[in-house]
Amino acid sequence: MSPKTYTTTFDVHLPATKDQAGRFVETIDVKAYRSFGEEVLTPESIEKIERVKARHLGLMTGADIKAMRERLKLSQKQLTALLQCGEKMLSHWENGHNYPTGLSNTILRLLDEGFIAPKQLSAVAQPRTGRSHAKLPAKPRPSIAFKPPTQLEYAVREDSTPYRITRTKKRPKT
Repeated sequence: MSPKTYTTTFDVHLPATKDQAGRFVETIDVKAYRSFGEEVLTPESIEKIERVKARHLGLMTGADIKAMRERLKLSQKQLTALLQCGEKMLSHWENGHNYPTGLSNTILRLLDEGFIAPKQLSAVAQPRTGRSHAKLPAKPRPSIAFKPPTQLEYAVREDSTPYRITRTKKRPKT
């Protein structure tokens, strides 16, 4: 006997990242049931929450990837060749066990939104020819005068955490 479900609201929050604090994104309706006095979300509701989070993070979900692949009439093997990833990885994405990250997600979104076609992606997956389509003028390198250090120097990273640059002393010739 399955428990009696009811509809309730759920506030979806995105997790904090190094650049941004966690934040509220929207309230959605989900299905839940009571078990031992606790409110438990149904698997479908958990999936719905994950889809909302993925949409707000710009990630493609497994259903999105599978629908795109079928719309483009590509097999899993063909799509993995285009993305240069493993078949198991694509299978994990499509089954919702994982999300594509970084460059893989960007390429999938470009394919999905029609900015690039599989044929174009396939063309650049081939070895490069000796010619370049874009002939850009070479930029002259600025001349940098070498100044020997007089004391310990400190550089600052982009995240403002200082780190120390040390210089080795030359050994005297013996």
